[in-house]
Amino acid sequence: MRYGALLVLGLTVQLAATAASADRASDLAAQASSAQRQTCQNVTSLSACHPAYPTGCSHSANPQYDAYLNLLKNQTPAPSSGISRYITQTSIQSLDANTPSGITSHNHATYAATLSGPGIREGNIVGLVGYLYFVQKTGAESTNCGLSGADETDFHIGIGFNRSIAQGLQDGHTLSDIQRKRLAQTSMVVEVTPHYRAQHRPTWTYDFLRQYVGRQVKVVGQLMLDNDHTVPRDNCADPNADTNRCWRMTAWEIHPVIRLYVCTTTAACPRSSSAWALVE
Repeated sequence: MRYGALLVLGLTVQLAATAASADRASDLAAQASSAQRQTCQNVTSLSACHPAYPTGCSHSANPQYDAYLNLLKNQTPAPSSGISRYITQTSIQSLDANTPSGITSHNHATYAATLSGPGIREGNIVGLVGYLYFVQKTGAESTNCGLSGADETDFHIGIGFNRSIAQGLQDGHTLSDIQRKRLAQTSMVVEVTPHYRAQHRPTWTYDFLRQYVGRQVKVVGQLMLDNDHTVPRDNCADPNADTNRCWRMTAWEIHPVIRLYVCTTTAACPRSSSAWALVE
């Protein structure tokens, strides 16, 4: 009888955790229709941008950015948020295959219900194991109120899946332009946002993160489709991709990154290994 009660309790906790992770996707999608573009008013610092402008803002009197996309980008999940599932190269390909064909850089909200539904669950917290190929600084964006300071913009981190390539990067191998392009085309972009860094990860500077180039890492964060890049010239997964110009493996991202782990052994770490060290 006691065993049965414990089993029921365990199943109840498991189902509650599953429901909580599922609700995040649905809860975010429910906000899609109310996400509004805004014009910046005297925004001169990151603290004036977030959280005053949940969808960011533009200096234009008639902003044209995708408000729901920016709302997703500006989420700040708790650093301890649980992982709803792990994604892999194969599941990324599945996400690409299920990306709505009608989505553009301006209509993310139209597809919010589809993207948050079964098989995709955009907005949920996911994990990804791969190799850190590169860290890149980005420029001013409406999501960050057009700010451009070193501490006011996103970092792009490329997560790839080839251990041999990663070892070469770790050894300091100098890349040709073609090799750099290939790295970008075969890696998933995950993004570290400035307001998340300011609130929860102040040590995650550009130079600090670059020390992990070539290392096996586990990334945890929000699954999100960056529909600004669902075009052939950017997205190599697009059926009509321009292979001479595309610069990313997929338009899907982990954004924002809320936790980062590095493998501390010479052998590759399985996702459940005890050898993962949290990067703080």
